[in-house]
Amino acid sequence: MLLLMVAEGSAQPSGEEILKKVEANFPGVQDYTADLDITADIERMNVPPMHVRMYYKQPDKFQFDSEGFALLPRDGVAFNASKLLSRFSIEEVGEESSQGGKEFKLTLRAKGERAKTTRLQVFVDADNWKPTRILSSMFDGRSMNAVFRYEKQDGYLMPSLLTVQFTSPPADTSDQAAGTDMVPLPRSQMPRSGKVTIRYSSYKINTGLSDDIFNKK
Repeated sequence: MLLLMVAEGSAQPSGEEILKKVEANFPGVQDYTADLDITADIERMNVPPMHVRMYYKQPDKFQFDSEGFALLPRDGVAFNASKLLSRFSIEEVGEESSQGGKEFKLTLRAKGERAKTTRLQVFVDADNWKPTRILSSMFDGRSMNAVFRYEKQDGYLMPSLLTVQFTSPPADTSDQAAGTDMVPLPRSQMPRSGKVTIRYSSYKINTGLSDDIFNKK
């Protein structure tokens, strides 16, 4: 009986259970405001440093205010487990060791055939149920790697740093459709690689944010 109890207590949770725990990402946090300072180093783009004010309210309301253009990876900043489950199916759940202890590794596949992101790997800290890393694979061969860091703010574990690295496969310079009359496709003008760093500061937690804030376009 004791062995059975130990086995049941150590059983690995399902992917849905893990994401539901992630969804309760900020226990006790009803809303917060934070300043985001963004720097970007992107191929073929000259992007100046950016400053954005971010608003969040339970359960899934986000608003971003900026005086000008802001390059912001929304899926990383506004991580939403419920929307993730609506767009992706969970293929596999595993465990990995990390510097902080143990992480769950979720492999997800897009449900729609026309989805831009075809595959995701989400790593979740087994102790605090925070996402630590997201690996994203897109239909055109591009990939994204988002890494999260957290710090205590007013007693709550909140995001402090998000680093997003994205890469593309090298352009195919080989002869296309050899022996045919097909015209070679033009090279995409989209940036092929780059890095975006987001630092969080000036947190204000549980101030009673109005719903009107989130109705802005």
